[in-house]
Amino acid sequence: MWLVASGLLQTETKTHTCSANWYYNYWGYYWGRYWTVGPAGTVTINGAGCAQWRTVLAFTFIAWFLHFASGILGMYVFHNYIRFKDTVQSAKQQMRKMSQ
Repeated sequence: MWLVASGLLQTETKTHTCSANWYYNYWGYYWGRYWTVGPAGTVTINGAGCAQWRTVLAFTFIAWFLHFASGILGMYVFHNYIRFKDTVQSAKQQMRKMSQ
């Protein structure tokens, strides 16, 4: 899910971060709190909420990367350290003990 969130947010801003159309029309308006005092419609927001926007982009990327690394590590551990046949055999043996 973090991959999707990170990808969508990066796609919306492209390389323009705080001058992107989506940021300027939506994020800056609400995070700059212009909705409480300003008129609905065209408002000059300049860089309102830019730091928060960059923080959101950074943390979604970090969360995506950590989930990806965790998945790779899980596959590595399962492949190299878990003996599936032994685990199944042990589970069957325990079931036999419980059924007697």
